[in-house]
Amino acid sequence: PLPDCADPVSNVINVTVFPDPSAAASPPTTNVCVGGSAPLTATITGGTSALTFNWQTSPTGGAGTWSNISGATNSIYNAPTTSVGTTSYRILFVNGSSGCNNGLSNTITVTVAPDLSITTQPNNITECLGGNTALTVAVTGGSGAISYQWQSSSTNVPAAFTDIAGATTTSYIPSSAVVGTTYYRALVNAANSGCDQVVTNVATVLITEDIAITAH
Repeated sequence: PLPDCADPVSNVINVTVFPDPSAAASPPTTNVCVGGSAPLTATITGGTSALTFNWQTSPTGGAGTWSNISGATNSIYNAPTTSVGTTSYRILFVNGSSGCNNGLSNTITVTVAPDLSITTQPNNITECLGGNTALTVAVTGGSGAISYQWQSSSTNVPAAFTDIAGATTTSYIPSSAVVGTTYYRALVNAANSGCDQVVTNVATVLITEDIAITAH
């Protein structure tokens, strides 16, 4: 080198290496009734700002059955729940930066069940003091845990029905200790989103005196 000539130095440039991107979709399964809420969440880690993703759907979850959902490019996607059935979802992610992998998330499912429907209504009962005939109810549909609550009323006015403590199964044996008429119904609920309450028909329970024989 010539005397008094400094060695040239360029400007500093930085190279940032990002981990490869990955995507996770959650929750693993969602169960609702028709019209329920089914928000799905994508968690993206790694990659660069060039990362894009799109929710995909499949009626079966099998290879070759997936299709992009138009406009579903946000981290949260509200799956439609207007039709009964099970649908699979996943995330397709693409990263345009050099060396970054593209790929797919795990597969998750949304199952939409029909609303509750009463298939067996409680029947009217006429019995004597001390009788033990049961009122019963049966339902189909619903999603999640199904709960029952029997109610009674002395007037058959809707607002007058009150819960019967402990009467929370599919059948209930009404009291037959006192002569008279009492009205009963059951409220049925399913725990998951969108499952509307159903109410049985009102059953009339008439308790009469035992037959007495009088000799003349």
